[in-house]
Amino acid sequence: MTTTYNEVPNDGIPDPIAAEESLQRTLRSDVIKRFYSRSDAEGLKQVAFQSGAMIISGLLLWYFQDNSILWTMALLVHSFILSFLFMGLHENVHETAFKSSDLSKMFRNFYGFLTFRPPVHYYYYHWAHHKHTGNKSKDPELFNSMIDMEINGLSTYLAYLSGIPFWIDRFATILRHCFGIYYFGPTEIEYYFKTELSRQRCTNEARIYSLTYASLFLFGYWYQPIGSLLFYYWLLPSVLGQPHLRFYLLAEHQGCVSDSSEIFDNTRNTVTFWAYKKLAWFMPYHATHHAWPGVPFHALHDVTALYKDKVKKSKCEPDGDNGYVQFNYEFINAVTN
Repeated sequence: MTTTYNEVPNDGIPDPIAAEESLQRTLRSDVIKRFYSRSDAEGLKQVAFQSGAMIISGLLLWYFQDNSILWTMALLVHSFILSFLFMGLHENVHETAFKSSDLSKMFRNFYGFLTFRPPVHYYYYHWAHHKHTGNKSKDPELFNSMIDMEINGLSTYLAYLSGIPFWIDRFATILRHCFGIYYFGPTEIEYYFKTELSRQRCTNEARIYSLTYASLFLFGYWYQPIGSLLFYYWLLPSVLGQPHLRFYLLAEHQGCVSDSSEIFDNTRNTVTFWAYKKLAWFMPYHATHHAWPGVPFHALHDVTALYKDKVKKSKCEPDGDNGYVQFNYEFINAVTN
């Protein structure tokens, strides 16, 4: 018998999504509701901005192909841009990127395919993360898995940052789901798939994605010009960009209080420059996103501005006020000392 959702141990930690009183004191629902409006125009402008950045970096990669130094620099820029594709998946899984559900469905599959994170699986995984943020027995980002490993020293920090555990997890998880495997032995590792229907949806998706990947790669192997395009403009940059994504994701929750249901204790906003926030679908406002997950990406800045003087100082250490580089520097010093 496998563990079900209702059998997850009750550790006495309230679920953050249920901790509405502190949020209501911060911003009343009648104040916040005007920011919940979703927009196809805003979503399409964001996709155009991100796609335009990818096209420009891709053109630089093509233009400098005869100059190894400039080509390498262009490759690193292209890899950096592609690492932000994950945020597009995230926003479309929330269905806050567009007013149209059809556009959300189309783009979450687009981003999910490019990032090797099928959106049905990511939906259930991410829903559990939002519902149980910081709770080590329920938050899948704290399960010490290959994709979200516990960082307790320099070696685990470097392993996480390398992206190697991420790729092992991606291939293993998609393959596992193809065979309908959601547990090992008596312990269910993906408790958030609570019904047979949810597991079947995930299995069907994994099979479709696997077949599409295999067909695409076989075609690329058979027809070398396509294979070269896939490798140099998608696969290699995805691998090289993963360390940046890991570097970015660390700042969302690491170093925060894990036994608190207060959003502003277990999640942080990270200060950075506008272009970075824009490429990241404004997810550096991560505490704001967790507090009001239905607020679209384009309204997060305004909501943050409303409450920033009304919230006690975050218990996250470092606090994120000095950007991602400083956060990583202080974080690694903390876990190695």
